[in-house]
Amino acid sequence: MKIYKKYREFENFMAWAKQEFGYLIPQEYLNFLEKGEFDSTVRKYYVIDEENALEISEWFTPDNIPSIYKNCCEEKMIEKYHLPILDSCGCIAVLNCGSGADTYGQICLRTPTGYYDEDLQENVYDEMEFVAEKFTDIISNLKNAEQLEKMGIF
Repeated sequence: MKIYKKYREFENFMAWAKQEFGYLIPQEYLNFLEKGEFDSTVRKYYVIDEENALEISEWFTPDNIPSIYKNCCEEKMIEKYHLPILDSCGCIAVLNCGSGADTYGQICLRTPTGYYDEDLQENVYDEMEFVAEKFTDIISNLKNAEQLEKMGIF
């Protein structure tokens, strides 16, 4: 039953992604999502990278990404072709799914901090970002607090 439920959630996410973007989501992203392990004692998900357990917000699971995506888009925190992947150290890593973009299938690290612009009457986000081709690049950078400090993220 547990396996069936997980499969159904993943299947629903795939159907949503296909409808939303109209083309395939890179397989590396799907592989990454399948790595998440839920810890019921603290209600958090983790990805194991070598020997380090890295927290993933419980909101960034396959079944919850559509609502988070919608909310982030409405707040103008992310572009319509960005899929949230993980949240760590106050940063959001997103997958670029814009097939016409040079960085299609690559991952961007973005900070969600911003301010409300009275003239524009909307939230404006000054987002630091870097692009990586592999999830391990993002994970290793999230583990490197000195680099995050240099980027002004924390």
